[in-house]
Amino acid sequence: MLGDIDAMFDDDDDAEIVEFLEYERRPYIVREREDFFHSLDDIDFFVRFRLKKITVLYILSLIEEELESVTDRNHSISPINQLLLTLRFYATGNFLLTVGDFIKVSKSSASKIVKKVSEAIATFSGRFIKMPSNDEEIRKAKSSFYEKAHVPRVIGSLDCTHIKIQRK
Repeated sequence: MLGDIDAMFDDDDDAEIVEFLEYERRPYIVREREDFFHSLDDIDFFVRFRLKKITVLYILSLIEEELESVTDRNHSISPINQLLLTLRFYATGNFLLTVGDFIKVSKSSASKIVKKVSEAIATFSGRFIKMPSNDEEIRKAKSSFYEKAHVPRVIGSLDCTHIKIQRK
C-alpha cells in the first residue's frame, strides 16, 4: 500500500514543493502616508476631493467609529485617510490602483476601503437624501430646476461628470 502512495508523487512534484517552500516573499514595506488634510490648502483640497475640509470633517464625525481599526499593529490606515481615498475615488473616477497609489496602499486595500467607507456613508442616506413624495413636491422640484438651469422635467440631480456623446 505504501508503494501506491509513492507512485502518486514523482520528482517533479517534489521539486515544485521545494520551489514553493523556498519562494522569497517581497519584504513588507511600511510606507509613510502624506497628511493631505493638513498639507493641502483649501483650494487644492477642494480640487482633489471636491468637498471643503469642513464638510469632510463633518462626514468623518458621522462615520469615524465604523472606520477605526481595533489595532495599529499593521500600521492601519487612519479613518481620515480612508475617507479621503474614497472621496478621491468618487471625485476622479480613477481606477482603484491609481487611487491607492495616491494614499500609498495596494489596489486590494483601496477596494476594501472604498467599500467600507461607502457602506458607512450609505447608512446616512435617509437622513440627507430627500426626494419629492407627492405631486405638489414633484411640481415644485421640476419648476425649481427649470428656473435655475433651464432643464425640463428634472426632480433631482447628483454631482457628476457629463460627457458629450458624438454621433456618427
